Amino acid sequence: MHNVNRQQIMKEMINLLEVDNLHRQFKVLVKECINSKRNFIFGELAILHYRIFKGKDKLSNKIAAIVELFIMCYEMIDNLRDKKQINIPVYNSITVNNEVGLLVLCNNWITSIPMPEKNRVEVKKAILNHFLYYSSGQPLENVHSENDYIESVRLKSGKLTSLASVIGSLCGTTDEKDLTTVRKYSEQIGVISQINKDLENILRTDDENDLLNWPSRTLPIHYLSEGKNKESQDVMSAIDLGEVYFEQKLPQLIEKVKCSGVIDYIKIVHKFHQLIALSYLVELNIDESDRRIIEDYIPAP
Repeated sequence: MHNVNRQQIMKEMINLLEVDNLHRQFKVLVKECINSKRNFIFGELAILHYRIFKGKDKLSNKIAAIVELFIMCYEMIDNLRDKKQINIPVYNSITVNNEVGLLVLCNNWITSIPMPEKNRVEVKKAILNHFLYYSSGQPLENVHSENDYIESVRLKSGKLTSLASVIGSLCGTTDEKDLTTVRKYSEQIGVISQINKDLENILRTDDENDLLNWPSRTLPIHYLSEGKNKESQDVMSAIDLGEVYFEQKLPQLIEKVKCSGVIDYIKIVHKFHQLIALSYLVELNIDESDRRIIEDYIPAP
C-alpha cells in the first residue's frame, strides 16, 4: 500500500505489548509472530479506510498496530484449536488466557482513540458483531461443497478482513451506507486472499503442504476430491493409500495437482469474487485516487 511504513507498524505492535497484564512467555510468542509476518494487510486496510474517511494521520500507525494484534489473537486461537501451537498443557493454558487478555486490551486501546462518542459505540458494536460472526463460522470438517467452503471462509477470513476495514472507517465516519459497502467488498478481499493461500498450500514442497495434513478441507482439495480427471483421481488415491506421506512421493503428486485443472479452477473462483468486490466498490463515493488504492487489494487472478 502507498505511504505505509511497515516497520513503524511492527514497532507500534511491539510497544503495545509492553504492558504488565501479559505473561512474559506470551509476549515472546507474539513478538515471534510479528517478526515472521510477511505482510500487514489488515493494518494497511485499517490505515487506508481511516485516511479515506478523514482520520488523523498521526494516529494511523497505532490503529494499524491494534488491528493487526486483534487479528493475530483470532488466528492464534484458531491455531490452538487446530493443534498448530506447542503441545504443552501449561503453555497452552497461559497462551489462551493471554489471548483473551490481549483481545480485551485491543478493545480498550482502539476505543481510546480520539473520536466522537457515536463512533466509539459503533466500533464496540462492530468488534462484538464480527467476533460473533467469526466464532460461528462453519467448521471446515463439515464443508462438503464449494458453496459450503465459500460461506465458511466468508464468515472467517472475510469477516476478519472486513473488521480491519470497518474499524479504520469507523474512526472517521458512521455513515451506514458507506460502512455497509466497505463491509461487503472487504469480505470479498478476505475470500480471495484465503482461496489463493489454500492454492499455495497445496503446491508447497515442505511438510506444511495440505496433502500431508489430511483431512484438510480447502477449496482446492474439494476440487480434487470430485475426481474430475485422472490426475485428481491419482492424487486422491495416493491420499487414501497413505502414499502421500512418503517424502519422495510429494513432488510427483504436486505435479499431478498442477495438471489437474485446480489452478485454473481457483483462478475462475478468484475472478468471480473479484468482480463482486469491484461491483460493491463502485458504490462508494470517494476520490478516484483512493478507489485505485483499494483496487490494489482486489487484484485480477
